[in-house]
Amino acid sequence: MEIFLSLDGGRNFTYCITPQLPPTVRFFNWTVPNMPTNQAVLDIRFGCEWYYPENYSPSACIDVYHRER
Repeated sequence: MEIFLSLDGGRNFTYCITPQLPPTVRFFNWTVPNMPTNQAVLDIRFGCEWYYPENYSPSACIDVYHRER
């Protein structure tokens, strides 16, 4: 299983935010990048091995806001 991030509404998934994970993993902590957008989409891909068909599960668009520290 891998999780990809799109910043353009799901047209391009250019950022892989996880390493290859076993399907038993139930959570993954990560820091959201400082890339403000209102069209971020997460795509959870599983079955990418040669013996399983690949499945895509893109989310609905989410907002990422810039936060001052």
